[in-house]
Amino acid sequence: MVLVSGEDMQLSASDNITLTAGKQLDVGVQKDFTLAAGKQLSLYSREGAKPFSSQNDIDIQAQSENITTWSTQDTHISSGKKLVVTAQDELTLVCGGCYIKIKGGNVEIGGPGKLLFKNTGIRKAGTGNMQGGMKSFEPSAFDEKFIIRNALTKEPMPGRAYKITMPDGSVISGVTDDSGATSLNSSDVIDNMIISLVKAN
Repeated sequence: MVLVSGEDMQLSASDNITLTAGKQLDVGVQKDFTLAAGKQLSLYSREGAKPFSSQNDIDIQAQSENITTWSTQDTHISSGKKLVVTAQDELTLVCGGCYIKIKGGNVEIGGPGKLLFKNTGIRKAGTGNMQGGMKSFEPSAFDEKFIIRNALTKEPMPGRAYKITMPDGSVISGVTDDSGATSLNSSDVIDNMIISLVKAN
């Protein structure tokens, strides 16, 4: 079976959409590919995962919580040029009971064994200072559009007045377009919205 559209195509369901393949599933786009989830996005592979970017950066962000990486075997971090590790409050390196802690402009080194320096000498100079750039994030907003359908026929309902009651009690009003869709709404939450039809004035 082949689905072809000269311009746009949309698949919509009030509950779930499931795609299943017995062997391989391929998704290809010539420009941007976006996955957006109101709660959680999970990616799982039994035999490995490889994110690649041939030209531009790879940017991973946890904008309000933590990032955790874990490996039961070795972990390798390599850079062809410069590697910078920045922490706003505290940076700690721990191994075998030894540690290096950097906090509040001080460097603390401790451990149960000896501290060994292997070099031609140690040079002391005056104090120095370097500040790392830290990002700040505002709550992300979702751009969402809804299609209002007849409960019996499931057909879109164009030209119908509606209102959307947001979780904070605010109300967004409008009229559905020719495809039965509401206007594009921006919000940092998409749960507990109430959409209802109203009588036109």
